[in-house]
Amino acid sequence: MKVSVSIIRDIIYGAVANGADLNSICQAIAIEPESLQEQKMYEVEAVHLLWQAAVEQTKDPFIGLHIGEKAHFESIGIVGFTLQNSVNLHTALERGVYYNNLYSSMVSIRLQQEGHLMKVTFTPVVHFIRGFPLAARQSVEASMAFVVMALRKLSGKDIHPLLATFEFVSARALPVKEYEKLFNSKLVFNEQQSSLLFRIQDLQTAVLSYNKEVFKVLDQQAEVMLKAYENKLTYTEKVKQCVVRLLESNYVTIEQVADELRLSVRTLQRKLKEEGSSFLEIIDSMHIELAIRYLKESHLSISQIAYLLGYAEAGVFTRAFKRWTGCNPTEYRNKYPYTHQV
Repeated sequence: MKVSVSIIRDIIYGAVANGADLNSICQAIAIEPESLQEQKMYEVEAVHLLWQAAVEQTKDPFIGLHIGEKAHFESIGIVGFTLQNSVNLHTALERGVYYNNLYSSMVSIRLQQEGHLMKVTFTPVVHFIRGFPLAARQSVEASMAFVVMALRKLSGKDIHPLLATFEFVSARALPVKEYEKLFNSKLVFNEQQSSLLFRIQDLQTAVLSYNKEVFKVLDQQAEVMLKAYENKLTYTEKVKQCVVRLLESNYVTIEQVADELRLSVRTLQRKLKEEGSSFLEIIDSMHIELAIRYLKESHLSISQIAYLLGYAEAGVFTRAFKRWTGCNPTEYRNKYPYTHQV
């Protein structure tokens, strides 16, 4: 799971605009401010540390909302320019969702038409939300705020969703006025997913800066960039991405992953072998990595961790963990007690 430097910049500069110190927040991920101009991808841990530092330094529990509503189209590069030249809001939204992986693979955004309505769902990869709940919530809320404000900026109209649902927060836990002010819609908390529900009619609104020829050029270039990004991934990396998406209370099979990648099982096995890897080795390494992350970075019980990793019983997971590390999960967790706050 990785994000582009543009997302890192947005979090850092957004936090600074809300009172954080530039050097201090950069130190959270051990980088120099000058490094923010380099084109590179960052791991999920960096996003977690940045959101944690942003909340602490700004003392703003809604920092994700506030950063998202002030984000610029330029922050997502060619994708942002493509949105600005789309024919209408529906096309802009569809293009933004399609190119989402160019700047982040941690939050999946999906469109689903329901009659005369369009539902936009924001789903963090399960190991992001389970391992780093604070960062997952802030990332999702920043994305939701960006979508709403982008539609308003593109159209010059007060476009707002009919309904906004939130997975992470309770109306009793946090004041809702910040959500009311931004979304101007019915709000429902403690839902199974975070989403925005729009009228299809509203999404047919024209984009003020639409340019047919410019859109065509930008869209083609963004497509080239997306294919180039996907082609850079080894099959080992592609399998890992599939496993992260599929691995939630289910044992992931090679048949599932091959189907996701549109390959035969035999072809996938051959390509992994050419890279000096195998499906079982990848699964094993990911179990080790995710188990350690959950134990160190979350309050999840041993049984819950076993469930998330696809083990039918906690005892089976415990034995596997001891084989990997030489100690059982409880002993390991005692060395790294969970201290993060949601």
